[in-house]
Amino acid sequence: IIEILNICIEKNPAYIPAYALTGRILFENGRYQESIKYLEKTVFMNPDDDMASVFLGISYFNTGNTHMAEKYLKRAYFLNPNSLMIILNLAFLYKSTGRYTEAIELYEKVIKINPDDLDALNDLALCYAMIGEKAKAKNIWEEILKKNPDYQPAIMNLKILQGE
Repeated sequence: IIEILNICIEKNPAYIPAYALTGRILFENGRYQESIKYLEKTVFMNPDDDMASVFLGISYFNTGNTHMAEKYLKRAYFLNPNSLMIILNLAFLYKSTGRYTEAIELYEKVIKINPDDLDALNDLALCYAMIGEKAKAKNIWEEILKKNPDYQPAIMNLKILQGE
């Protein structure tokens, strides 16, 4: 398919969907470095494409370039500030780079939209624990276990918090 899409690009270099689809296919196959070239072209030609921006940001993150990852994830968030996928990816970037306060703001936004997202609640609790607000973290993990007593990440994190 990529070969066919590249022929489309050769024949019509302004055909944005060919770049977007090629970038997405490469992304889905874990070929992040290659996907960046096509996704950058997509975003350049269509600056309002929030999904190309988010996949570009994730690709940069997966290649170790957190600066560019943040640039494109923030761009996607600006374009579509209520997309859970975009919010979660930007929050994950912040959590992964030790920017816990910024991650907390975004995880709290996710929880307002979807209060039953146990993974987002767990990540929110982890961020609180990392900034020293262990009582808040503990309360969140206990809340998670009320919703799902078998949720292993909360069980393990509570044990770690309690020093077991």
